[in-house]
Amino acid sequence: MPIIFLLLQVINTNSWPSYRFNIPNGNVVPNPCNPADIWTAVGHGKPKVFAPRNPFGEDFLRYGLTWNRYLCMTDSDGDGRTNGEELGDPTCEWEQTNPTSLSTTVSHPGVCEPIDSPVCAQKPDNHKCSSQRKLDCPSFSRNDTEQLKINMTNAHVPIKLSSYVCLEVRLPYDKDYHLLAAEPIIDKTKIVDQIQIFACDSGLHSRVYNHPFECGEKPRGDCQSLIGGYSRHEKGICFPPKSGYRIGKTGCRQIIFQIRYKNPYLNPALYDSSGITLYYTRYLQRFELGNKLISVTHFTLPTGMKTTTITSEYPGECSTMQMSRPIYITGAFIHMHSYGRQQIVELIRDGVPVEVIADGTGFKAHNLRGTHLKKPIRMFPGDSIRTVCWYDTTTAKTPIKWGLLSTNEMCSTSLMYYPRNDWLDATATSFKQIPLCKLQTTGEANGCHFGRLFDAVRQTDATSIALEHCAAEKICTNACASIASVAFTHPCLTGDNYELLQSRLTRKFERLKNFMDALKLCRVEQINNTKVLEAVFPTTDIPPTVDSNIDLSNFHIPTGEKTRRNNAGIPIPFQITRSSTSRMSSKPNQRLRPVSGNSIHPQHVIEANELKQQSAKRLSRAHKQSVPSRRNLVRATAFPTSGFPKQINTRGTRTFSSQGEQKVLSLKPREHPLAKLANLIHSMHNPSNV
Repeated sequence: MPIIFLLLQVINTNSWPSYRFNIPNGNVVPNPCNPADIWTAVGHGKPKVFAPRNPFGEDFLRYGLTWNRYLCMTDSDGDGRTNGEELGDPTCEWEQTNPTSLSTTVSHPGVCEPIDSPVCAQKPDNHKCSSQRKLDCPSFSRNDTEQLKINMTNAHVPIKLSSYVCLEVRLPYDKDYHLLAAEPIIDKTKIVDQIQIFACDSGLHSRVYNHPFECGEKPRGDCQSLIGGYSRHEKGICFPPKSGYRIGKTGCRQIIFQIRYKNPYLNPALYDSSGITLYYTRYLQRFELGNKLISVTHFTLPTGMKTTTITSEYPGECSTMQMSRPIYITGAFIHMHSYGRQQIVELIRDGVPVEVIADGTGFKAHNLRGTHLKKPIRMFPGDSIRTVCWYDTTTAKTPIKWGLLSTNEMCSTSLMYYPRNDWLDATATSFKQIPLCKLQTTGEANGCHFGRLFDAVRQTDATSIALEHCAAEKICTNACASIASVAFTHPCLTGDNYELLQSRLTRKFERLKNFMDALKLCRVEQINNTKVLEAVFPTTDIPPTVDSNIDLSNFHIPTGEKTRRNNAGIPIPFQITRSSTSRMSSKPNQRLRPVSGNSIHPQHVIEANELKQQSAKRLSRAHKQSVPSRRNLVRATAFPTSGFPKQINTRGTRTFSSQGEQKVLSLKPREHPLAKLANLIHSMHNPSNV
């Protein structure tokens, strides 16, 4: 008999989670004591299982465990609202087999609300809220804290399946404070997907919009320090004991409060007043928290790949120069978009992983997820931080580029650490595989000494004038073409390095911008000319690209003086000149410029007039075939049948060798010499020469 009684008690008190789908909005009924939490067992006295039925549960059983008009019109908890009104079906039209559009204003049908109202307080069996909060944070009970409540104030929810709405907030700045914690205030549980709080740069005091506005997933560039928020995994902010995040006079003066809304039925009449409460104190804590954004940018993901990885590293060379002493990492927030599947952040010491800072296994997009370390991880100067992101692009129809939009992808981590002042406020972002912190420290990265390149461009005034002319007039003169042919073989102007110099990150450097614009112009012209020449001459007749191992130590642009014959009367290799009408000058008696350091056998020398006539005929044929202007084609006196560049001599003449033959390519610029930059480029190849 006792056993049967116990079984009946279990059956009577046990809740079945599937029953919540028998009522409208049954899976999003909020906990009256903590709206951020869902009351799973709607018909029972506690949010979870194994609790007696509440008044709504009794009525639900009485009406056959189904939603009908009788149950809908009943006010089970006696708070003056029918069950239908509380569950978002005031007209009692909802059916499980044919669900209709519901209101997103949902409250608990089995708990009299507000709980502390006079009517509800008189009900002895009504639910009582525990004094313990969902987010158990010691800072909530401190006597020295002040509160700042921030909310959207009846903000309109965009008519989109998902959207981001931001509110810029100015913090107290009469003195310095330490932010200790933050607690969410959720108005509409069903439509509020997540909340994020972004701290703006210290000292920023710009105009603040006092009204909510639709924004992107990532806020503006000077407000990207993510310090916490709310989601299915995050219930607020609670910084470690004896630590705080500086706000106020010399700290963060502004934050961006962002909510991601869901509007699955595209309801045009949705409004929300969710917000957050900040807890801060004027008594500065022992440890001041800092925030470091570690990310990789400007990458592209291929389509149709089950697994694609992006890896970036904040190297030890940077931490050595940017950290004055060890710091302590207290937590991290990882961030990817819809194609992201996993993200791992590791601390590397002497090339070996020693700690996992954050493990984002099972990552789901648009779901704020943080790692809060009970024991902070100690990071020494010289340690590295490696971030690896995994993506699944099998459903992508086009390559996915890095970017801030939800259709782009990201791979970033926001680290919280202390003491803030022991880690310089410098970048920890990588441009593809180039750690930008190296440009701020050693100046050398990915095989390029960017510092020397910048100095070369900055100090070579004559070069700047010539390149500015090319960039402004959008023409590639011989001078620009000559320097471009050498520059494009330099490590700084290949691969990721070239893309970095072409990016907006360097656009503020005016001379570098002119330099890159001129080189880009010459590169496009070189490609176009190559296509034309391939159509006019055999492919093997076109000189290959200058080899990067060529000795450039004595290179400078030829000045165009007359050449001569050697002591034996042998004609010495010549150069081509252009008249103002873009015609090739032909002076039969013109002597030729010597090729320094080369001994040319008489039988290997092609007479100047003969070569000029051959080149003129070829260019004439090219012009007749409607090719680009002759100005762009006058580049060479002869093209070898095969071979490779042997050297660039002191007069700028390329000599090609092929089976004992030598043919010469020489350029005459219309601008003044650019020797200084060429020598600096060579010195960057050989640092010992600097």
